[in-house]
Formats: sequence, C-alpha cells, structure tokens
Amino acid sequence: MKPHACLVSLVGAILLLAGPDVFALPKPFLGADARNAASAYFSADDAPVDPAVELVRGARRRVLVAGYGAVPPALAAALRDACRRGVAVRVVLDRSARHGRYSGAAFLAQAGIGLASTRRPGLLRQPFVIADDAVAVGAPAELAGAGGAVSVFHGVPQLAQTYTHAFWRVYRLAGGR
Repeated sequence: MKPHACLVSLVGAILLLAGPDVFALPKPFLGADARNAASAYFSADDAPVDPAVELVRGARRRVLVAGYGAVPPALAAALRDACRRGVAVRVVLDRSARHGRYSGAAFLAQAGIGLASTRRPGLLRQPFVIADDAVAVGAPAELAGAGGAVSVFHGVPQLAQTYTHAFWRVYRLAGGR
C-alpha cells in the first residue's frame, strides 16, 4: 500500500470513529420564518400540468406574461379566468419569429386583457410569467424546441421585481397602454 493511501485510510477511520455528527447536515436555522422562505423547482416538458397555468390560476393581484409567440390555449384560458376574477393581466407577444396562425391575441383582446406585441428580434429572449410575486421562466425558443420546460421561483421578491421591470420596459416598447 502506498504511503498516501495509508494516510487517507487512517484519516477516514478516525473521522468515522468521531461520530455521525461530523457527517450530519447542518440543522435548519432556528427562528427562520417559513413564510419568507424561497422555493424553486424545475418542471420538465412532460409535466401533467403546466406550472405557468397553475401560477396564473393562483394569482390574486397581477399576472404579467411576455415572450410567447403564441400563448398556449390552456394559458390563454387561465389568463381569461384571472381577468374575470379581477386580477390585472397584461401580455406581450413576441412576433419576431414565424409562428403558426394561432397566437391567442384575438382571444385575449376579446377577454379584455391588456395586450401588446413586438416584432423586434432579440427583445424577448425567453417566455416568462409573473403571478403576484412568483416567476415562471421558460427555456429560450431555440433551446426548448417543442418542449415546455419551465423553472418556477416562489418567495424571491428581487427576482420578481427584476422581471416586472423588464416586462414594463418591453410592454412600453411594444406600444402597450
């Protein structure tokens, strides 16, 4: 056995004898407020329910949507329902790339949702949904392909604020009122 291998074995044996507390994970911060805890999760493209739709369904104050070339029908229906519940809803469509005939614009406008669209390439890199203080960020179109993988963030007000500022900048540039 080589000398350094003996040393590693010896240190490992000593640490094991020191007790399981050496390898234990740290205890949660005492006094941490669970209501202020942040959470994040990734939803694969084969998820049974679109997390963006779930965020919209749970919104109470506002929903801001940007970056979709065509709003998926389930998301459009959830936006309409949110608007009917009295939630402030605004949407910016990214029309810079070629999409099919359906964009959802007429459906959203008919529902009374504030709508703007832009054809400026590169203005919107990836679709996102802000529902109150939660953010759902989709993969950029060139990476997502036909899939709809989404990352969702709850309890991170700075992130929600950053995306909100970006949304209103794009909304004004797209001619939204």
